[in-house]
Amino acid sequence: MSYCVNCGVELEESEKNCPLCGVEVINPRMPYVEGAPRPYPARLDPINARMNRRFIAVILSIIIAFPAVLTLSINYIYSGEAGWSAYVASSMVLLWFFIVPLFLWQRLSFLRVVIPAVIALAGFLRFMEYLNPGSGWYLKLALPVLCLVAVPFAIIGWLIEKNKLRSYYAASVIMFVMAMITFAVEFLTESYAYGSVKMDWSFYAAIPLGAIAAALLAIARRRSWRDRINRRIHI
Repeated sequence: MSYCVNCGVELEESEKNCPLCGVEVINPRMPYVEGAPRPYPARLDPINARMNRRFIAVILSIIIAFPAVLTLSINYIYSGEAGWSAYVASSMVLLWFFIVPLFLWQRLSFLRVVIPAVIALAGFLRFMEYLNPGSGWYLKLALPVLCLVAVPFAIIGWLIEKNKLRSYYAASVIMFVMAMITFAVEFLTESYAYGSVKMDWSFYAAIPLGAIAAALLAIARRRSWRDRINRRIHI
């Protein structure tokens, strides 16, 4: 029996190279036998992985659906209507969109994960307004705030995934966007609650975020600073 001189893996006589690290096998006492049976297949079959992911998605769907169906059934039996169980069921639907699609996509990407979750959250908030009709808070406040947060970060995540934003530049952009979002959120909430705008608390959040964004941008533009900081934080 041979062992890899590099990583120590036990090798069969059918191995010309180490299956773990790829180092060539040289053992005059046990030469390479081309026709010897291999202890494992030459390539992995991706079908099993896909089937396992789908199986996990089915199991998670059943687990998530169980409390929704149970509460709806109990509530309907005792009161003849959905009532409070509608909150539980809609929450479980939202949870499904946040978790299960991760196992359904064969090739995951940032937008494939984020877009269904954002759409599900928008639908959940709209259903909450349907259950509690009031002063139109969904269109005036909830949906604009959701779009203000989701759209910029979806774009940033896509740019990071495509390697168009990296390291300190990405962190700087995120901080700057967060600063702008605080102003927009206060503007929308003040307009909805009071009908007029008086900017106040957003300055306390936006100014530190803007300062951090500027510092990160300065670090990103100076290689010597980046290298020094990376060594300090062991990156």
